[in-house]
Amino acid sequence: MLAKYFVRYGLTLYELLKFALNWLASILFARLISPPQLVAQYEIISIWLATFTFASIWACLQYFSASIKKENNTTLIKHCFSWLIIHGITSAMLLALVAYYKLNNHELSIILFLYTLFFVISSILEYYTFILKKYITFYISVVLLIIFIALFLYVFISTKSINSCFSILVLYYLIKFIILLYLIPKSALKLSLRDFKLSTKNLIYPFLKALFGGLGVYINLWIVEALCSPVEFIEYRNSARELPVSLIIANSFSTSATALLSKTKVQPHQLSHITLLLIKKKSKEVLHILFLSNILFLILSRPLFEFLFAQKFTNAWKIFDWYLLLVIPRALFPQTLVNALGLWKQSYLITILECLLHIILSFVLTYFLGTTGAAIATLIAFSFEKILLNWLLYKKNIAPTCFIPAIIFLLYTIIIVLLFSLKLIFYS
Repeated sequence: MLAKYFVRYGLTLYELLKFALNWLASILFARLISPPQLVAQYEIISIWLATFTFASIWACLQYFSASIKKENNTTLIKHCFSWLIIHGITSAMLLALVAYYKLNNHELSIILFLYTLFFVISSILEYYTFILKKYITFYISVVLLIIFIALFLYVFISTKSINSCFSILVLYYLIKFIILLYLIPKSALKLSLRDFKLSTKNLIYPFLKALFGGLGVYINLWIVEALCSPVEFIEYRNSARELPVSLIIANSFSTSATALLSKTKVQPHQLSHITLLLIKKKSKEVLHILFLSNILFLILSRPLFEFLFAQKFTNAWKIFDWYLLLVIPRALFPQTLVNALGLWKQSYLITILECLLHIILSFVLTYFLGTTGAAIATLIAFSFEKILLNWLLYKKNIAPTCFIPAIIFLLYTIIIVLLFSLKLIFYS
């Protein structure tokens, strides 16, 4: 019974735990640490870390789920691991240089180099052991995460030292990396020059898609940091986190559905009608969780944020409400089918358009509307991408109604938009 629930929910629960602990850290720092410039510096470094690492890791996860034929496919892990070695080193060097020139902190640049290197390379090993159903990895990961996050919180709150707190995280990822190397089959680690070449060939479009797909979000944060005060930046950073439950459940469903679809393709660019019906059935449960959780948080966001921040950041709940509306385009899942069909090049071009629109809108709307404008820019750009992806699928004779329960989606959309509008009018 435990094994059954681990296979189905283990990765989702672990990702939810990571997200929740990271958000808890930001909330505690915002409440307990002064001056706000120090908290803003921590948040800025966190954004740098995400900016330089997420694309390589996400590309591997998407490629792995879209290409997997069986659970112990060591060829795939060799390609992904080869890719992450290259990009782990590259990302670590870039981040170290940014930290050195922006903060003029030589020690911190070395710490962030090591952090990035171990974080990037260990990530795919961790996901791979989850896919292999090595339950011990789940338990070790959870225990280590809780211990080191607690230590990380204590060190930063007590010492107010950026260098010290990130040194704790370097130790965490180093220990995890060593443990994962022991758990991974040795055949998956025997890399050749051919593996590095094939990894670049196979992962270049997933990487570019992931890079431009997330770049707009991080540049959005950079724009807020440049145009707004440190207090407004901290306020935006803590509220511009899409609801952990909906974000992680949607991503987990998308990844598992992509793997299922990739196994049942009848031809290179065709999907089985029966499989689409199965995805549609499974997506119904996900839609209920996504929309009901977001509707609940929309109702409770104001008292929740006032409790979390003790009225220190009065506009945080308003920004959070705008981000809750992202559940509407997120619940469509067109990228799941696009990835399974292997349409990396086409979706990559769509992602570039979304990224450009996001950056332009973010700069303009943040300049005139402040942090609320940045949230609106994200919602518009994200919806624009989903529309284009659905249009791409429609050209392949796959309408949204083939894989999404349309009536349920429309009813939930009307409810959440109506609630948002009433709240906006009532509190304006």
